[in-house]
Amino acid sequence: MGESSSYLIIKHVLVYSIITSISVALAEIIISFHTRSFSILADAIDGIGNFLVSLTVLFGLSYAFKPPDLRFNFGYYKFESLFALFASIINVIMASLVSYYTILNFYKPHKVYDTHLALIIALLSAITSFIFAFFKLKLSKKFGLLSLKADSVNSIKDSLGSIIAILGLTLTEFNFVIFDLISALIISGLVFYVSITVLKESSLILLDACQNPELHEKIRSLIIKVPHIRDIREIKLRKIGIGILAEIVIEIDGEIEVKQLKEILKILEEMIKINIKGITKVNLLIKY
Repeated sequence: MGESSSYLIIKHVLVYSIITSISVALAEIIISFHTRSFSILADAIDGIGNFLVSLTVLFGLSYAFKPPDLRFNFGYYKFESLFALFASIINVIMASLVSYYTILNFYKPHKVYDTHLALIIALLSAITSFIFAFFKLKLSKKFGLLSLKADSVNSIKDSLGSIIAILGLTLTEFNFVIFDLISALIISGLVFYVSITVLKESSLILLDACQNPELHEKIRSLIIKVPHIRDIREIKLRKIGIGILAEIVIEIDGEIEVKQLKEILKILEEMIKINIKGITKVNLLIKY
């Protein structure tokens, strides 16, 4: 399946997710004002964050799948990680706002009205978020996309947040009103934790960090078996969008013929791509 076909599949999932997220979030905002439920308001803001993340990821992937040109010689792959970074920052800001607003109202008199309506919208949010999380996570694993993984984790977190809101509202039914506010803080904590994790991962990729000793060892064990290769001087790995670029410096037998060398390099490149999942491009440098 080509990159254009892959992008179309991902695009459809993201568009449906964006429409659903903003629709449910707006409904939750309206219901939160009616019921005066902070957990539903927190879940709504979490939903808006989910909407913004999916929208950001959609724009990011539209760049990531563009072919290389004269300006971006190596392609637009890093746009995917850059937009994953933006998505994480959005989530951190949203989580901070919800936490601040909830803490301000923690010691004020608080009552939740029409909890059944609040429970219905929270349940709807949990179900829709979980369904989209499943598809996003499946696609992110298939194509190795960090921003889509961030979005899938965000949807899982959104679903968990809705479940926490449901638990808080259920306890509120038994006059434990404080749990509505506690639920709002827990949801914010989930948002913050997941966002910081993705923020760190995307930042490392943008800085060309790729710490994977096991992958280095797999490449080394494959190359060393090839005839006429004396030594492996250096192995460098770099994440480039949906795959990994491997730059390998090898020392070969100085007496080998040019035609034979070309055949060995071709076999070596194909062998690495076939046997090591995730490596999509191999650059081989020769030392005598």
